[in-house]
Amino acid sequence: MIRQTFALVVWVVASLSTACTPDEPTTVTLIAVMPPDGAFGSAPQDLAHNVRLLTDGSLTIDVQSPAAGRIAVPRIFDLVDAGTIDLAVAPPAAFEVNGKTSPVGPLLVSGIPFGFKAHEFLAWYFGAGGEALVQSIYDRRSAHSNVVLMPLVVTASEPPGFFTEPVPSDADQFNASGLTYRINLLGAEVMAIAFPNLNLVSSPPGVVPVDALCEQRIQGAELGTLSVYERLFFEHFSHPNGDNIVDCGFEHLYLSSWQQPMLSNWLLINRAFLESLAPHEQDAIRLATKAQLTSSLASDLAASAGIVEKIRAAGATIHAALPDAVLQRLRAATLIMIEQKSALDEDFKLLTESMREFAVENHAGLLYDGVASDQRFSRMPGWRPDNEIVSD
Repeated sequence: MIRQTFALVVWVVASLSTACTPDEPTTVTLIAVMPPDGAFGSAPQDLAHNVRLLTDGSLTIDVQSPAAGRIAVPRIFDLVDAGTIDLAVAPPAAFEVNGKTSPVGPLLVSGIPFGFKAHEFLAWYFGAGGEALVQSIYDRRSAHSNVVLMPLVVTASEPPGFFTEPVPSDADQFNASGLTYRINLLGAEVMAIAFPNLNLVSSPPGVVPVDALCEQRIQGAELGTLSVYERLFFEHFSHPNGDNIVDCGFEHLYLSSWQQPMLSNWLLINRAFLESLAPHEQDAIRLATKAQLTSSLASDLAASAGIVEKIRAAGATIHAALPDAVLQRLRAATLIMIEQKSALDEDFKLLTESMREFAVENHAGLLYDGVASDQRFSRMPGWRPDNEIVSD
């Protein structure tokens, strides 16, 4: 009986393997808009590798850059929608939908300031109706309703970053400073509302404006998660005025993100192409995409180990967060930003209302039993780091 059962299992497995392997393997091109640093860098290649393994080679993904295909990044979504491109990876803030900039793009890339971190965003997205809502919005706004969206990569939050001088504890004094601050996405819009006298500038993700920083034309910069700080601000940082960002005068690092609690990049799939694949190939894409979410967040968090101590050793003061009065004004400005953008775009309102309802219904869980997330381990004996972090 045991031998007969074993033989039956072998026959079933062999039959499934044969059924899932087509005579002609499929090769598809994926156009990847992906910053090379941190958790994003190898994600398209990792996706391709896992899909090939899961399909036993029946589906192969060839990763290419937009430049290689002479493709303009803003057009990527519409090209997938039209069937010109079968697969793409791009942040929703970077592409147009039906030839128009999408107001919901930045909301999906960086989240709401003071809002969900990556794992909380994913809880809303996969467990509380976010996926269906996002898909319905893009189906409605696109020309052909032919793009399936899936988050592929998420990261930890981005700190408010480096400053040359301590941020004043008085919000009016901070506004009056008129400093130039590098900041992107919705956080920049909130900062402009809260502190209109500051000069806000932007730069592409992963690109450090070294000359502007070391020549003091910029006095503050938020750029990247802690995982990329060593590469961006130390290893690849070079200027006559300093070998790293601290040498160049940025002697204050502020932690506890308010402006960008997460960062994401998304997989775009031509729906007709997806439905043309064998069921096991469709499942492989979905499974590999979800696996990449876990891998990306874990890698990003793990890669930040030790960097704060290195920054402190270089001579910087590490601050736990921006001053309370500054944060209070930024929170008020966030509500204004949400109201303004919701009044201009119904879909922005739909998404923020859905997120708000989820936050209200899960308030206790989001608070970690009433202890702020950046204070959980600091309250445990023996769990505080040796390096000093200043609570202003």
